[in-house]
Amino acid sequence: FTTHTPVPAGNETYDRELVRRYLGPWAQDVGADAEAALALGTEGGQFNLTVLAIRLSSHVNGVSKLHGQVSSAMWRHLWPGAPESPVSAITNGVHTETWVGPEMRALYAQNIHANWEEHLLEPELWSRVAEVPDNELWAAHRSQKERLVRFVRERVRMQSARHGLAPDDLRGVERLLDPRALTIGFARRFATYKRAVLILSDLDRLRAVLGDAERPVQLVFAGKAHPADRAGQDVIRRLFLLTQGEFRGKIVFLEDYDMEVARMMVQAAARSRPSTAASTSASSTAGGSRASGARTAGPSAGTPGPTPRRRTRKTPPSSTSSWKRKWSRSSSRRTRTGCATAGSAG
Repeated sequence: FTTHTPVPAGNETYDRELVRRYLGPWAQDVGADAEAALALGTEGGQFNLTVLAIRLSSHVNGVSKLHGQVSSAMWRHLWPGAPESPVSAITNGVHTETWVGPEMRALYAQNIHANWEEHLLEPELWSRVAEVPDNELWAAHRSQKERLVRFVRERVRMQSARHGLAPDDLRGVERLLDPRALTIGFARRFATYKRAVLILSDLDRLRAVLGDAERPVQLVFAGKAHPADRAGQDVIRRLFLLTQGEFRGKIVFLEDYDMEVARMMVQAAARSRPSTAASTSASSTAGGSRASGARTAGPSAGTPGPTPRRRTRKTPPSSTSSWKRKWSRSSSRRTRTGCATAGSAG
């Protein structure tokens, strides 16, 4: 089981009586103990899908080393007496070709290798990035940034029209963002632990940075909050109000965050923090925009990391064993579905 969000909003819970209503008939059909099944997911008087998935799995991992440590501390009580960290770490990967823009692809093909996509794990080859002419690298980056600006203007125009913005204001959207300015992107779920609001903690400093005429900076935000994450929704609301107030034109928020938005921002922003179901922020950034701003490496997949650790099986909490065997024999498909549902909360 791969655990994801280490905040309550990302670990769904349900009333035990509601779960009993639907679980009871199924348990009777397969000859299982409904109360034992209910106990597997019980945590703090509620039925917790993450707890259920952990107790039904022989191995649990986070999606990065730090996340594994945080998750171990968060769920340690489910393994009483266990001598080791119960949650391991398997760092997410990234599909490099999804995130590299057309201009950078052409640059890699010309300066690195005609079939660079097939040589991502050869650091000697990627050392050639240092030999790419500055003007060619900058031209590719500028082209991708100009495409992002056009994309943002069109998206903001559509969302502004949907909100009933006046025609004069809609025309002003065409002047939104400066292709020459340093563009910083933040595109991910607005869970509070991802700290999107950190940049708003010192508004005086933010005004100074965004108001510097000689070194212009602009911010592009995109993302969604979990339906039950009120704090995350409040962050989005606060950001949106800033885009309509004194930081209008300097801070942009894109609604309806999706893969297309993430791809545009990764390819063009000087520094971006994207997050999608298919990639992690650190790895996908290097595959696009960071490669255009740093001369030391190619896509992140081109830099080999440490040898992956062999996955070892860990014994789940002992109280789950008998019912887990019955669950597995009677409905292995349901077991997989239950774990996937809990894991997808991230």
